[in-house]
Amino acid sequence: KHHRIYRNSAAPLLSFNYRCAQKQAFTYLSADESAQVATYTDVAAQNIINAIAANDYNLFISDFDEQMRQALPEEQFATIVKMYGKNGQAESISLLNIEDRGDFIGANYGVTYSNAALTMLIVVAKSDPSLVSGLWFK
Repeated sequence: KHHRIYRNSAAPLLSFNYRCAQKQAFTYLSADESAQVATYTDVAAQNIINAIAANDYNLFISDFDEQMRQALPEEQFATIVKMYGKNGQAESISLLNIEDRGDFIGANYGVTYSNAALTMLIVVAKSDPSLVSGLWFK
């Protein structure tokens, strides 16, 4: 089961429609390119997971671009906390791979809890990889 959160405010919180979420083969970035992107996405991944566990909205949106901030108000964050906050504090967050998605880059993270595991996909624009443009939980 996949839960996707989008920056398009017209899309429902857990919709399955997003321009770079189409089923297609992605190429992976080189080790050097991945390391450069991970300097941004590692921080965002940690902040997102810690924010959900602590129910801290300001931390949750701290790495989002303006469209993501507008698309995910506190009410929608509360829904995310209800779904994933029950897992508690993550035991580990590890980068799995980084995908080239055209104008975007997708960083897949494995998140392990004491009694659960999930994959989180953070999408950033190539033009500014320091800000999160899309977020998925699977």
